[in-house]
Amino acid sequence: MWICPSCDAVALFQNEKPWPVDWRCMSCGRAVEHRCGVPCLAPELIGSRSGFDPGFFQDLLRIEAANFWFLNRGRLILRLLDEHFPASRSLLEIGCGTGSVLGAIQEHRPELCLIGSELHPEGIAIAGRRLGQGVTLLQFDARAIPAREEFDVVGAFDVIEHIPEDETVLRAMRTCLRPGGGAIVTVPQHPWLWSPFDDAAHHCRRYRRGELEANFGRIELGHRVCRGDQPAVGLLGVEVGNHAGLVGEVETDRTHDERIGDGADRRPFHRR
Repeated sequence: MWICPSCDAVALFQNEKPWPVDWRCMSCGRAVEHRCGVPCLAPELIGSRSGFDPGFFQDLLRIEAANFWFLNRGRLILRLLDEHFPASRSLLEIGCGTGSVLGAIQEHRPELCLIGSELHPEGIAIAGRRLGQGVTLLQFDARAIPAREEFDVVGAFDVIEHIPEDETVLRAMRTCLRPGGGAIVTVPQHPWLWSPFDDAAHHCRRYRRGELEANFGRIELGHRVCRGDQPAVGLLGVEVGNHAGLVGEVETDRTHDERIGDGADRRPFHRR
């Protein structure tokens, strides 16, 4: 369910698309601002340069289509989605940027109901042109996702390293997952690889081995680790050395399709 970003009351919509222009919270009267047709649930943060410089979106748009790093990360994400959540019906990507990952998922899994969130309208505008009407785009703060048990899968792909309160983001992701659902998270690892690129990208951290898994454990999200230094990731180029992916699952009773992930290979990823 969606919830009011001000009072946490259940947000009801007359159609399935969330946050229409005429929506108003029946409990507190909160309305949601729209900019260029996009609901903005955290408009006070628009224009912020903390965490990411919106001026980089045009550079990303130019690079993503052909750069091996983005292409191979996309292949990894699709593989994790298929292996661990083959029966999923809905997916939220937080920090969707220009929409490159959502576009790949849209093509690969057209049956999914896709929602992308981004803090910066500059990214949302590019994603909207790329994705068309098939994906719902929202502006909100990843630390306060306005939903509870709404999605089968939530993804954060090289996002939480930009946010000081990374565990707060993971808790918000956990809260908006349906029973039996799960999260896919990718992050840069190895602090000793810190470079001027990390400064330019407004990274707050690179993750040490076991650090992200510990965060998942604290929010009671079971997890499997996929590291770039093992054969299962295939063509990961330099991502082999400096990236890690984590798949987290909500432990619960059996749910739709006898668990969203049933039918997948349930073996954990192997570390080296």
